[in-house]
Amino acid sequence: MSQAIAEYQLFEAKQQQYNANPELMIARDWSAALTAFMNKDFVSTIMLPTGVSAEMLINNDPEIQKEMERLAKQRLSQESYETRMEQFERDLRSSRRGIEDPEQ
Repeated sequence: MSQAIAEYQLFEAKQQQYNANPELMIARDWSAALTAFMNKDFVSTIMLPTGVSAEMLINNDPEIQKEMERLAKQRLSQESYETRMEQFERDLRSSRRGIEDPEQ
């Protein structure tokens, strides 16, 4: 409950800031978000001299790609296993009915 109240109070404060000066509020929030992102361990920065342009061609990380493929195969294997078990249980129920009630 107290977290919801705190979130509401934060929203109210941000709404008042926005109403007073939308450009400043957006610039401040954008700056805070960018700073938080740039402080992450996985972020690298490259400083270029003023007036120099650069083009970066970035390919997929092979380790991430392998992990995604592994997870996809694992999911497919699990789905296949579940399908086989459902079929096995249907077959088992069907064969039990024939044994328990031979007239069916």
